[in-house]
Amino acid sequence: MTKDRKIALGVDIGGSHITAAAVCLDQFEIIPGTSINRKIDNKASKEAVLEAWAGTIREVLETQIPTLGQGSIGITGIGIAMPGPFDYPNGIAMFEGNNKYECLYKVDVRKPLSELVNIPVEKIHYFNDASSFVVGAALQTQVLHKRTVGLTLGTGFGAAFLVNSLPAIEGEQIPENGCLWDKGFKAGIADDYFSTRWFVGKHEAATGETCSGVREMVASGHTSTQLVFEEFVENLTVFLRPYLEKFEAEALLIGGNISRSHHLFVEALRASLGIPSGLQIEIVEDTENCNMLGASHLMQLDYWQQQSALKAFF
Repeated sequence: MTKDRKIALGVDIGGSHITAAAVCLDQFEIIPGTSINRKIDNKASKEAVLEAWAGTIREVLETQIPTLGQGSIGITGIGIAMPGPFDYPNGIAMFEGNNKYECLYKVDVRKPLSELVNIPVEKIHYFNDASSFVVGAALQTQVLHKRTVGLTLGTGFGAAFLVNSLPAIEGEQIPENGCLWDKGFKAGIADDYFSTRWFVGKHEAATGETCSGVREMVASGHTSTQLVFEEFVENLTVFLRPYLEKFEAEALLIGGNISRSHHLFVEALRASLGIPSGLQIEIVEDTENCNMLGASHLMQLDYWQQQSALKAFF
């Protein structure tokens, strides 16, 4: 029966949205009809952002989970996929200089969120969104057993390295903190070149027109769009190849909002990066679901307790 299932709450917090849903941990699936998505103003005040997050979580706890025969007290816990920089084990936001949620800089968001949703602090667990994505996506694409790299292309540039079915954050073959957004590239860092703002800036430089994101840029039908994606593939190939080779990657999973325009870049990426190295490259479009499933799975495994050395934040 439904009420006997082991249920968690999976949450995906992005640069401009939050999605929450009930997750069945026994079948590793999001329970149909329980997902709620809300837009978030990441420039709002600390109180407004926290209440917006909490409001969405409460809505699932109060209106969706009870219909499954489980009250909110009965859930296993809340697994939250969150972009960095963030102190994940301790639930402290470290957003600074990356144009989102800077009102939360050095704020312990676990305690106020616990109070707002009436769930004990110890039941709320945070994980990097790219780490959550690669776990959920690897399970869906059946490559959990492979040495897999996951990328999330959107408001920011997320990355994670999967070893023995778990995200690795240390080791000789792993970049510092198991992420790539902050690694140097050209005149800045990777996040400057593989996120929405790079595409928006390139589009404006080529056309003189501003756009809100990649979807709008693609919809404009401007002849420069394909050139922008060609430059993106060239940059990503140059940046990513050394990390993939050092890691001995077998699979590359790509998600995030930008991946929805994969028809403009994935075959070129396979030709420049995948085929030469025998790398399996897959687009996984349901990024939010993968994030929620991955965060719930990592929560169930008590992931942070398995790490020999917890990093300050990443």
